[in-house]
Amino acid sequence: MTSLDLDITVYSGHGPVTSLRIEKEQNPFLIPLKNRVN
Repeated sequence: MTSLDLDITVYSGHGPVTSLRIEKEQNPFLIPLKNRVN
């Protein structure tokens, strides 16, 4: 499982998986949140 797969699993509730990448680019705060979860 790649880190991207983990991101999809963690943030799947925030929106469709297809928009996950767009959300990460528009919302830099998702990156530190991901690091905190990991």
